[in-house]
Amino acid sequence: MWMSPSGCAKAKNDLPTGKPVGRSIGKRGKNESKYDVLREVWKSVAVPCIIGGQGVFVLYITYLARPGSSLFSWHPFLMSLAVTQFTGLMAEAVSLFTKYSLATGRPHSTRVTAHWVLLAAAAIAHGLGYAAIYYTKESKNKPHLTSWHGSLGFVTSLVLWTQVSVGVFAKYPKVLERFVSLRALREGHSLSGSLCFVLGVVTVCVSLWSDWFQSNAGMWAVYPVVALHVFLLCAVLKRHVTRYVWAGK
Repeated sequence: MWMSPSGCAKAKNDLPTGKPVGRSIGKRGKNESKYDVLREVWKSVAVPCIIGGQGVFVLYITYLARPGSSLFSWHPFLMSLAVTQFTGLMAEAVSLFTKYSLATGRPHSTRVTAHWVLLAAAAIAHGLGYAAIYYTKESKNKPHLTSWHGSLGFVTSLVLWTQVSVGVFAKYPKVLERFVSLRALREGHSLSGSLCFVLGVVTVCVSLWSDWFQSNAGMWAVYPVVALHVFLLCAVLKRHVTRYVWAGK
């Protein structure tokens, strides 16, 4: 086979330079292997610890509040159940489309149905918890929204109910298909849902400095609970970042 001098020069220039190909492939393989190990550690150790920790936290709040002992007692119980129970309600509703969900392996339609059912249950529990603190303050003639916890809780309530309302359009996108694309609608729904979950978790963390929690539990319980919720946020928000942020690059 004959090749012109210019063709030989071009072929020479097209050859890879620098480190050998085999060495770069080997380095990339080592990095991928390292990430696989980290993912397995996260899946087999961190996630079960977060799930167990959330269950313990809700049980601990239930023990402290003793639901039914007073009208106010329903507030911390229902709010902790609605926001932080990783195996149910809002957290599970947000994480249903990840491989860490209890619905892993189920059809997408089943996950969608479970998602809106759990989110509706979270909204109901949240609404009842908000009503409990509202009527408690009304009965004692106390002002509302006088603390960071109360203000953040009010904002979270607005975002939650807005998210539930907008979620109807995400489930039935044909209503808005003439104005917004399906991908944009789903991205917006996922982002607003993640924001709602972040606000809920932050509100719960701020409540740890409330007079009620400090008088019943103490400062020793604040830091492990905050750390637990930080890991919870990482586990739940990983789905949004992986699917919509990294995937778009």
